[in-house]
Amino acid sequence: MLDKLANRWLLENLRTAILWFDKDFHLRYINPAGEALLQVSSRQVIGQHARVIFPSTLCFERLVQTNNTVVEYNLSLPLQAGRDTHVDCSLNTLSHPSDRYMNNYLVELIPIEYKRHLNQASAQSQRAHAAHDMLRGLAHEIKNPLGGIRGAAQLLAGTLPEPDLQEYTDVIIEEADRLQNLLNQMLGSRKPAQPRLHNVHKTLCRIVQLLSSENDNVNFIADYDPSIPDVLIDVDQLHQVLLNLMRNALQALEQQQKSEIRIRTRVQTHTVLLNQAHKMSICIDIEDNGPGIPEDMQETIFYPMVSGRVGGSGLGLSIAQDLIQQNGGLISFETESGRTCFSVIFPILKN
Repeated sequence: MLDKLANRWLLENLRTAILWFDKDFHLRYINPAGEALLQVSSRQVIGQHARVIFPSTLCFERLVQTNNTVVEYNLSLPLQAGRDTHVDCSLNTLSHPSDRYMNNYLVELIPIEYKRHLNQASAQSQRAHAAHDMLRGLAHEIKNPLGGIRGAAQLLAGTLPEPDLQEYTDVIIEEADRLQNLLNQMLGSRKPAQPRLHNVHKTLCRIVQLLSSENDNVNFIADYDPSIPDVLIDVDQLHQVLLNLMRNALQALEQQQKSEIRIRTRVQTHTVLLNQAHKMSICIDIEDNGPGIPEDMQETIFYPMVSGRVGGSGLGLSIAQDLIQQNGGLISFETESGRTCFSVIFPILKN
């Protein structure tokens, strides 16, 4: 039946959850995305009645009465451990010439939080990328006259009649060099990513060991998924990104009496990153219990030159986003009072 209804390979590679029920509302098929969403295995639920899988949730009665498609938006689904998730749900009656398969039912579930999370991350990434491109162009335009100023100051220093006057040309040269370094940071690294298979937990452990030795008053909590396989990524770039995010978390906790940073790794299935679909991706969360990011900064936090810290250059998150995008991933965040979580998401193996 399933091969006639739709190609099994296509169903198992869909990013949305698909469940097929027979005419008596017993589950006959669930795809991998459905297993991941409901946090169950197919062996656990195949043969169960819809009311067992979705207690008091889906409107199967209305589906039978209308014999048509029923759509439910922002539906709450109970999961394991008493948690809920919210989905958009489509229930469809399937017609088939054979009486055996008459009035079977197909359910499609799309997680709202997942969709919102990725849409937000993608929009943030696009805005930051546009701002970064604009600043790159501006930096290139500034570099040429800046080099001329520095060169002229050097020539002038060699012709000054009094050595004491060279102090002023030294100031010009030093400030020109400082601006040159800032421009180089704005332009970022143009070195292409050099990915290799790597265990991300090695990088995380190394960074946590380094930072915990420097910050005795911060409690680092490791919540790692040991089943995560090696990933294909530029190890140096990953180290720079994660170190930057953890240092940012430490700075956010400077005024906190009880400081805590939780580092969490999880596998995500059927993700879309930078407009490309991936069967499996890794998500690394860096979560702190600080005051949160001010609301007026949340839309521009990945823009170059935007910083919430006095004296900060505002280039750290912009560069981190650029580096992780070179590896096919992105950085997103969630924040509220008492909690900020930055998530680094990238494919385990590139397609």
